[in-house]
Amino acid sequence: MLANAEMAEAAEITESVERATRDFNLCPSRIWAVARSLPGREGNLPWLIPPTERNKSTVGHEGHKQCTFDFCEYSRLDFTSVEQRHESCTEDPCQRLQGLFPSAILEKAAIDGGPTAWKLDGGSMIQPLQRFMAISHVWSDGTGTGAWAHGEVNKCLYTFFKGVAEQFQCDGIWWDTICIPKGKLARSRAINKIQSNYEDARITLVHDCFLRNWEWVDAETACFAIIMSPWFS
Repeated sequence: MLANAEMAEAAEITESVERATRDFNLCPSRIWAVARSLPGREGNLPWLIPPTERNKSTVGHEGHKQCTFDFCEYSRLDFTSVEQRHESCTEDPCQRLQGLFPSAILEKAAIDGGPTAWKLDGGSMIQPLQRFMAISHVWSDGTGTGAWAHGEVNKCLYTFFKGVAEQFQCDGIWWDTICIPKGKLARSRAINKIQSNYEDARITLVHDCFLRNWEWVDAETACFAIIMSPWFS
């Protein structure tokens, strides 16, 4: 009886993995990494992977065709220089924001231990206790610096983030792309405060194009999308 139960469980696990990779087009390495992080390990997969009929509302992992359960090809790539993304530009291409986010002001704020979130106008740092939005993002989506000089970002991308911050009554933005200085001392101090920036923020915006492309179905499917997202894994 025990052997039969184990065989049945193994069959369910195998079927759920095939469903995840075949029907949902998910990276097997990420699936296995999530399973290993949970109590019960791969035994969670049969109830974790949604029914196949829900795959119409989902988007799979792109660039993972060569991945295996113990190797993710995509995760080995260097995304620090990925071209910065555009957000529905009114001009094609839109302009870079230049002359904002002065490096001298940022360096001084970091060295002095003050806030390193910029006011929405990009001219000065927020004051203590002013509300700001922190951004947690995926570099492979093009939300890092890319090829631009420090402090330069695509106008459309910053306008998009600024609009979200304004919706939540925030006075400023903390986004590592423009809030981590270049100088060695200032950079070290700013990096040491990254966690506190997320803790002190009024809200944290999680930006992940994988998640943005998923259609809302229900809370269960949304949770599945989050744990399978590049941002989470």
